[in-house]
Amino acid sequence: MVTTVIENLGWYLQHGLITTTAAKGLVEHKDQAVKSLMPYLNDAIEALGCTKEPQYHGPMARDYIAFNNQPHFDDVTQAGDLFDFQKGATQQSLYRARM
Repeated sequence: MVTTVIENLGWYLQHGLITTTAAKGLVEHKDQAVKSLMPYLNDAIEALGCTKEPQYHGPMARDYIAFNNQPHFDDVTQAGDLFDFQKGATQQSLYRARM
């Protein structure tokens, strides 16, 4: 919802639906909301009915950095374990991404 307002901010300002003061803090508010959600993202995904069973998840739900840096995308075994949003990307994965 906030992204839609940000994308159409000119329209909302023109029609007086948002003040310029509120508009200035909107992007920062959105960024802070995303940062606040990140530690709970795994739980939120599970609450939507997505289980933690690896066979039900695609490679992108795992170590997407390692998966995107492999030469052959048909090798789903390179994706590794399910991605943990509380830990974030590993230094190993980031190093491989730079190579």
